Amino acid sequence: MKNISLSLAALCCMAAFTTQAHSADRLTIVKQYADTVLDKAGDHYHGTQPSPLLASGVDPRTGKQLEWVFPDGRTAALSNFSAQQNFMRVLVGLSNLTGDERYQQRAKTSVRYYFDRYQDKSGLLIWGGHRFVDLKTLQPEGPSEKELVHELKNAYPYYELMFAVDKPATVRFIRAFWNAHVYDWQILETSRHGQYGKEIGKLWDNSFTQQPPFFATKGLSFLNAGNDLIYSASLLYKNNHEAGALVWAKRLAEQYVLPRDKKTGLGVYQFTQALKRAETSDDSDTNSKYGDRV
Repeated sequence: MKNISLSLAALCCMAAFTTQAHSADRLTIVKQYADTVLDKAGDHYHGTQPSPLLASGVDPRTGKQLEWVFPDGRTAALSNFSAQQNFMRVLVGLSNLTGDERYQQRAKTSVRYYFDRYQDKSGLLIWGGHRFVDLKTLQPEGPSEKELVHELKNAYPYYELMFAVDKPATVRFIRAFWNAHVYDWQILETSRHGQYGKEIGKLWDNSFTQQPPFFATKGLSFLNAGNDLIYSASLLYKNNHEAGALVWAKRLAEQYVLPRDKKTGLGVYQFTQALKRAETSDDSDTNSKYGDRV
């Protein structure tokens, strides 16, 4: 039995060593990935004073950075910080695991740079579904046919890092986010699209009257846009103790719960329906202004 016990102990040590080795290998792979992204997606356009911005995509075969092509043929090196939030989490995580502070510092520098240059007067950031920065010129861009609106869909910004870098700027952003995307607080009409430069209103001090599920609104209450609103207000409460933000976060979350199917519990993508504002005889035109059609 003694020999067997020694053998089992040896096996346990070997297994632990193997697990540690595999963990080290995985960490090495993540580090190599981060180093490659920072190199290949970095700002190669501004010589000895590059910005900390990153391209939003790189062709792995050629190393060429992803470009946005405008209708007139003009191109821009697409850099969209909202789509890079998980990479910021990777950088901070690498520093926590390796002790190499360079990764976390790069993430902090990116947030600082963005707040300093791409936060509008209302507090919104130039990012999301319809805005980006041209890495070549460092100027804000966006498809003109989308009216240059603010939009976040399942972006889940790294608010913990943003609060650590600049708490006041982060508070301004989240308040502006709700201010721009809630069209009517009384009925909680929301939309995936928000206008830049909008003057801040009453926010959490607005009154509210619960509406029945699927009431008609101009704004489209897409779940993937609502998720980001709920998440942001929850983090605002956690980091800035704004009780009203939590009330409205829970209130918006409830709007997606109320219309669930009573038998199956299946949820919805929108808790409202599109308000019919125009007529069309073309059923292939699905613009929301024509309302829902069966």
